[in-house]
Amino acid sequence: MPRVPIEQIQQLPEFALLPAGHQKFFTVYIANGYDAQAALRACYPKARTAESVRVMASRILHSPGVIMLLHQHYGDDPQQAFCQMLATQIMRGRISKEQAEMMRLLAQVHGFVKPWEPRYEKKFKEGMSNTRDAVKRREQREAKKENAPKKNLLEEFEKH
Repeated sequence: MPRVPIEQIQQLPEFALLPAGHQKFFTVYIANGYDAQAALRACYPKARTAESVRVMASRILHSPGVIMLLHQHYGDDPQQAFCQMLATQIMRGRISKEQAEMMRLLAQVHGFVKPWEPRYEKKFKEGMSNTRDAVKRREQREAKKENAPKKNLLEEFEKH
């Protein structure tokens, strides 16, 4: 697939959400032929040692926003790119509960997943505990009663 030009990427709302330093790094990184260390030196001239340059470039390149924009630049399918970025973040163990919730919301907004729908209709009753577990136990008891074999009480009474 042909690569999306940097000018089109810069028009995306996701690009505007990147910090200014990451925006500059991303632009220079694509313009210089994907050399991360040269892009970092151009954006952060005070970075002194080769090790600090390498570490900073790696951190910026592996940030979720930059990863998502790179996938868009390479012309990947947005849904596949989102899933790959999410899987990478989870596997690296660098995702908090808040980030996971935000990614879930982002996936719902883009239509990648359907919002959660209850598997059963909840039956709330006044005067009873209506916690999730209590409602579930109540429904399970009702289902057992419906499936239990019916006894004819009149026949039992006539036998005695």
